[in-house]
Amino acid sequence: MTEWFISFLGKYAKIIIDFYRENQEWLNIVILGYGILLAWAHRNTVKAISILQDITGKQDLESLLETLKESGINKEMLAKIKSSLVFPFISSRYHLYFNTISEKEIIQQIEYKIKQEKEK
Repeated sequence: MTEWFISFLGKYAKIIIDFYRENQEWLNIVILGYGILLAWAHRNTVKAISILQDITGKQDLESLLETLKESGINKEMLAKIKSSLVFPFISSRYHLYFNTISEKEIIQQIEYKIKQEKEK
């Protein structure tokens, strides 16, 4: 595997490997930190949906989504969600990026979750 990687990089392999060896502590800390924050954002998504289910009384995701599309997420709901989370980011467990907590993003996360459950 290493030989393939080195041959793939060609003449830049030595430069990249030397750079990594010189900075591996910082690079590994950044990657580990990103992974921890991403896992936390995944947890925040589940928690935000749970809070919305408690507020609306809708336990089924499809009925929750329908309710949220009709009436929206008001400022009090968003404030309750944000106050219960450590940092204001959410992410689907299938994505490697963050979204800020907003009505649009929460609804998109619920839609994506419903889509994933239907595909199983």
